[in-house]
Amino acid sequence: MIAREELIQVLQEVGAQVLSVPLAAVSPTASLRDDLGMDSIDMFDVLAMIEQRYGLNVEREHFRNASTIEEVVEVLIKNYGEELSLHK
Repeated sequence: MIAREELIQVLQEVGAQVLSVPLAAVSPTASLRDDLGMDSIDMFDVLAMIEQRYGLNVEREHFRNASTIEEVVEVLIKNYGEELSLHK
């Protein structure tokens, strides 16, 4: 399986790209909405990039309550861990 730390790093990079902010601004524990200003369209873009990178077909509903990068990673591991392990 892909290491949790690797997923955090990838999501930080993708988040920084989508939001056009410096990578350092995208902390794993920062609130996606309150601290980073991410809206639902931005989250859709992040998930689309994750799908493309890892060949996943994610269910957006799984991420409804994820409010930080760490929480998004936990949802990915919980729901897509097996598929992620194929892309190590």
